Amino acid sequence: MLKILGYGAVTNVGMDALSSILSIRAGIQRQAEIRHLTTFDPDDLETPLFGCPVSGFTDGFYYTGAWIRLGLAALQDLDRTFVQPRFSDAAAFWERTVLYWALPSLGGARIGWPAPVADAQTARLNQILLEHLVQPPRVGAAWSAQQDHAAVAHALPAVHGLLCNDHVDHVVVLATDSLLDIQSLNFALESELMAKPDGTEGFLPGEAAGALLFGREQAAGHAQVMDVAIERGEVPRGAQHEMVTALARLLEAAILKVFETRFDEEAPFVGDLYWDASGVRLHELVLAEVTVRLAGVIDWDRTNVHAPGESVGEIGAAFGALNLSMVTWSFQNRAASAESSLVLSLDMTGTASAVLLGPG
Repeated sequence: MLKILGYGAVTNVGMDALSSILSIRAGIQRQAEIRHLTTFDPDDLETPLFGCPVSGFTDGFYYTGAWIRLGLAALQDLDRTFVQPRFSDAAAFWERTVLYWALPSLGGARIGWPAPVADAQTARLNQILLEHLVQPPRVGAAWSAQQDHAAVAHALPAVHGLLCNDHVDHVVVLATDSLLDIQSLNFALESELMAKPDGTEGFLPGEAAGALLFGREQAAGHAQVMDVAIERGEVPRGAQHEMVTALARLLEAAILKVFETRFDEEAPFVGDLYWDASGVRLHELVLAEVTVRLAGVIDWDRTNVHAPGESVGEIGAAFGALNLSMVTWSFQNRAASAESSLVLSLDMTGTASAVLLGPG
């Protein structure tokens, strides 16, 4: 089992993890007009788009520039809040720490980089990031998960493997994403998943970063990862009910894998469920079907469903880190409703993940 020792974050509702978490729990929303993309209504009149930028911080930074700026802020928050107070020798700590990137799918339809370009860009991003850190980790971005919403879940088995190395004491998983560049905005508009001024339901594009500090099982942490599962499958592109059913089956399979012998009809899951929904109707329909499918193993009347996307918008690969940070904070501050929490993610392309956590 992995221990989560600390976390850092930056979102549109908070410049650090603590303010972000408290704002999300309070239901605070902060939206702003997207001024660098002009859109038109059916009458060819200019119409504004709205999103969830980290206003005043990422202004002028787009695409990979925003990833770096947000990622640095999350790492600095982690270092200030958890590393410096706990480890007296910062240089020795970072010397035995590995940095692992959790990024959006670089070769997917949204970004579309060929593999050689993606590898070169990842290396360049890592170089820029490390140049701005006072105490860079010993190894950075030798590994990266490029899985959109499931990026952090995909990274966890690799983190476990890294911590089995005698020369590594800690792993920092850095998840960062921004959907406010022109290419991502156009992709979102074309896919009809983004909210529009005409009242069309969908997500508000956002940006965020989260950094998670992992240690070995014997370390004193605030939360621990009990299990993780990722399910992939083909999603039919046709009737909505066929897509919903296919996605629900994937999510159901991932949940049942992490439950295994822990929860069943006689002892159902009770706790907090964190979900990466951000306003897309399809997400809501999938969760509704999963609710019916898993009525016997999840006590929905005593399970609290949290959707941080209602505050921060659609933040892609950063969702996993933010949700795990919220779980860790809840265990750390005795704000969790039970001894178990479940973090779910779902990509429309056919990837579902489930991470089961308990107190550290």
